[in-house]
Amino acid sequence: MPRRALICLLFVLACCLSADTVVLKDGRTLSGRVLEKDGEHLALQVTFGTLYIPLEDIAEILAEPSLLDIFEESRAACETVEDFEALLAWCEETGYPSYDARRALKAARIARIRRQHPDDWCLTCGGAQLVACEACEADGHIEHRCEDCTGEGAVPCPECLEHPGTFICVPCEGSGSAAKDCRPCRTTGLVRCDACKGDKRRRCSTCRGAGVVEDLVETYVYLNGQLVPAKRVVYVECGTCDGRRDVTCRRCNAEGQATCGRCSGHGSVPERCSDCRGRPVRRCPTCRGKAEADCAVCKGHGEIPEDCPECDDGSHGCLSCDGQGWGRDNAPGEQP
Repeated sequence: MPRRALICLLFVLACCLSADTVVLKDGRTLSGRVLEKDGEHLALQVTFGTLYIPLEDIAEILAEPSLLDIFEESRAACETVEDFEALLAWCEETGYPSYDARRALKAARIARIRRQHPDDWCLTCGGAQLVACEACEADGHIEHRCEDCTGEGAVPCPECLEHPGTFICVPCEGSGSAAKDCRPCRTTGLVRCDACKGDKRRRCSTCRGAGVVEDLVETYVYLNGQLVPAKRVVYVECGTCDGRRDVTCRRCNAEGQATCGRCSGHGSVPERCSDCRGRPVRRCPTCRGKAEADCAVCKGHGEIPEDCPECDDGSHGCLSCDGQGWGRDNAPGEQP
């Protein structure tokens, strides 16, 4: 059987074999994936769950070959470049790591060039057709200094520009307290005068609202047939209210309103800020007090990688052999 046909067959088998097969002693077969096997049972994962089969009921277990076994067997059967190309295609299709397949393919291509051109294969690239790019040092990228951070990798913290390294609460502006609307005055700073109840005048305290007050006047009365001095109570007009029974309220200056005692006329009362909980100044949580943050453009590296303009992946075609791997005129005395 040709080698290429053998490799294709292995690929087909790898695609078809997708489960382990357990053959029971009564002749039945179960397909699934063996999860574990202890001294008494075998755990087999099937489409509807997991089966635990006693080992005494199992006649044979046909295990699925692993991808590693298939890869090793296929690589051992590969001889030509086409065989290794098919192996690489299988790795990419199944998701198996292709690093070893790529190295084997590169070695096979170099070996083919050296076999086909035993006397003039290129000494510069060794028949690999590619040489390392000097512009990017075989990295495939060229780094230039970041303009945003001028190569430092850090920029001023955007959260604490005004106060580097320090976070100041915005709602309370660093005071630790916030103004709360005063409920008694409804933010006006004024309340109804308690003395006059808003009437601007209050009852006269001298006559108690009667308009008159008692007064004693001297007079004479007859006592035992004799005229003797005495005092008599008379009611006269109140001198404080002039008989009007009320006077101008001095507490509110006849305005009917007085300064709110709770807010002292400000219309609001201070209370602890709910955002900072009374700690208006603290270490900036973004930069942790360093006043600097990683540059978002270069991710803190200070340099930005760009694709190398001279190559694609760190190497370019050999100039000595024009990327063919052979055809270079070796100097006299040089042996390929």
